[in-house]
Formats: sequence, C-alpha cells, structure tokens
Amino acid sequence: MTKLNKSIRFSLFFLCLLIMVVFDIYFDFQNSIPVKYLLFETLIFFLSLVGFYFFVSRALALQEKKSQKIQKLEGEIIEKQNHVERLTYRVNSYKDALAHEIEQTFKRWAFTKAESQVAALLLKGLSLKEIAEVRNCHENTVRSQCTSIYKKSKLNNRSQLSSYFLDDLI
Repeated sequence: MTKLNKSIRFSLFFLCLLIMVVFDIYFDFQNSIPVKYLLFETLIFFLSLVGFYFFVSRALALQEKKSQKIQKLEGEIIEKQNHVERLTYRVNSYKDALAHEIEQTFKRWAFTKAESQVAALLLKGLSLKEIAEVRNCHENTVRSQCTSIYKKSKLNNRSQLSSYFLDDLI
C-alpha cells in the first residue's frame, strides 16, 4: 500500500470518527449527560479533527509530489523522443549520403541498371539464389552479372565490394 493510499485511509478513518463523535455529543447533550463527559468527547472531537486535517494535508502533499514527478518524467520522455528523432534524422542523412555515394560509384564503374541492382543486393547480403528470386531471373544470369561487376570494379569478390564502401565508415 502506498503512502498516499495510507493517508487517504487514515483521513477517512478520522472523518468517520468525527461524524460518530458529533452524533455522540449531540445525543449526549440531548440526554443531559454530565458536562465532564461532554468535555471529554469534545476533546476527542478536536483530536479527530486534527488527525483528519493532518492526513488530508499529507495526502494532498503526496499527490502534488506524485504529479510533479509524473510531469518531470513526461518531460524526460519528450526530451528522449526528440533526441531519438534527431539521431534518426542524422542516421537517415548518413544512409542517404552513403546510398548516393554508392550510386555515383556504380555510375563511375559504368554498371548497367541490372548490374547496379545486383551489386546493391550483394551489398545487402543476399545470396545469388535470393537475388535471382528478387529479380525474377535465373541464378546463372545473376552469376554472369556478378562477374561483370567484379571486372568493371576491379574487385575480386563480394567481400571486397562490401569493404570498398564500408572501410571508410569503420
């Protein structure tokens, strides 16, 4: 049970006690009970009132503290979301710049459109069989295009093709 819940329960307890004491004093007064008992019950009434006030004040303070903490956390969440958005923008900018650089390099190597597509899929890590399926052609066609890609780029294999673009990033 949280401190706030405890404070609310104690507040309700003292409120019930206050109501019962008020009724008791009223009925005792109606029945002409001696004054010393009425004074004792009046003392209980004031002590109950103080207890009620204390726990209501405490519950309100705890609720305010909780609200402030929630607002602080919401602010931190917004700050983190903004940070993630900035990072995402930067990553996308780098990704776009790398894609542009790869595209320019493919043009400089005089790749055909099909060779450019195959080379891009090689860089993404697809197997020759997967590339053939994606491009809806035969695996031997892809193998032939890879031979042409390596010849035009003066590279020997897929690893060298990948490292050509990635070496500067690492």
